[in-house]
Amino acid sequence: MKLAVIIGTRPQFIKLAALVPALRQKGLRFFIVRTGQHYDDRLSDAFLREFSLPETKYDLRIRDPEKRARYDAGRLSFGSHVAEVLVGVRELVPILKEERATHVVVIGDSNPAVNGARAAGDLKLPVVHCEAGLRSDDPDAEEEQNRVEIDHYAAMHLCSTERNKARIQREVAGSRPIFTGDLLLDVFRRFRKFTRRPFHWPSLRSNEQVCLLTIHRTENIRNPSRSLRILEHLLRSWGGPVVWPVHPSAERFAVRLRDHLPSSVSRNLYLLDPATYMELNYIRCRTGAVITDSVGLQVESYFWKTPCLVVRDNVEHSELLECGASVSLKPSKIEPERVPTVAEFCVQALRNTRHSSFIGDLFGRYDVGCVMADSISRIDSFSDPGELEARERRASSQIWQLPGDSLGRAANLLGGSWNSLLAQYSPNSIRKER
Repeated sequence: MKLAVIIGTRPQFIKLAALVPALRQKGLRFFIVRTGQHYDDRLSDAFLREFSLPETKYDLRIRDPEKRARYDAGRLSFGSHVAEVLVGVRELVPILKEERATHVVVIGDSNPAVNGARAAGDLKLPVVHCEAGLRSDDPDAEEEQNRVEIDHYAAMHLCSTERNKARIQREVAGSRPIFTGDLLLDVFRRFRKFTRRPFHWPSLRSNEQVCLLTIHRTENIRNPSRSLRILEHLLRSWGGPVVWPVHPSAERFAVRLRDHLPSSVSRNLYLLDPATYMELNYIRCRTGAVITDSVGLQVESYFWKTPCLVVRDNVEHSELLECGASVSLKPSKIEPERVPTVAEFCVQALRNTRHSSFIGDLFGRYDVGCVMADSISRIDSFSDPGELEARERRASSQIWQLPGDSLGRAANLLGGSWNSLLAQYSPNSIRKER
């Protein structure tokens, strides 16, 4: 057995800190491929150094400075994005062949994960999906489409919660999902006591609690008028210092928010560079509430027993809303005149969150990585080889459902017609050749 672990985003680098030691302890051979979706050192290499992880064997990062700048600014067109996905699949296939990988491990719902699943599908390799079954029930969201596609490719579904496990049982015929827990729980247990003061940390009173703010999702950044109004009233209602480690793709929006706020509010907003895990631990130790649109930060806030407000129309971990650990604010559902009232209510709900809301094992117990590694080591006896063809057919029905203009744009960027590209890179192509 030889595993190809495909990563490319900040959360995936963090989760390696739990998965890599577990794979080593189990004696499994593996190599790491980074697709480069988050190429910035602060979102990738910084975590390899911080957790003393091995260097990735293959690096497919975007090397065109102009394209990197447009990617950071969120200005890549949808057709360009589709082209990048196809190139990712094209580059992964020869690597998997050269390394003679026997299985592909993907984490989460990002483009690196779906690229890894598609490349594995082309080569008829079993896919292990960590965080399988996660759903927001928003069919238009790119992450949701990726989740469904990967889960239909996967031979093994490793689920973060019991609810995710039940979702796989309903959606994927013949599947046998395993509730392993979330890798973030392992990372939290091992590294929560390690802190590092962030650069440009503001001078605050020793016992003063801050609000940790992170906003980076496209639906929030690309609707600035609505988002700015909502955040303004949330920060007004909080009334204290707000710390925002800004994701590179949200830099322009963060500056715009700061300039939009009245001076009485903006003087309490501190914009920081992207934080490493241990820098974020330093902030969390001083955090009284979290406002975010990040799935991972919502889960980590639960571990830290910090109340969290999720600024999303659709939330993946509804369990956290039901137990009272998180509060949901749906931007598109709020009438403009009700924004101040809703913001005040949400902040008050954060202040009133009870400590008992955080008791439980929603995301597994200890040694999540070891449970995953043990499950992966038994995948050959776990899965039925006859299911490979069925999995590929299920996944094929989920992909290439893209607008015609975007498909044509992607084909032009790659120097060929869309039909030829589809024939070359879709999972059906391997079957036709055989």
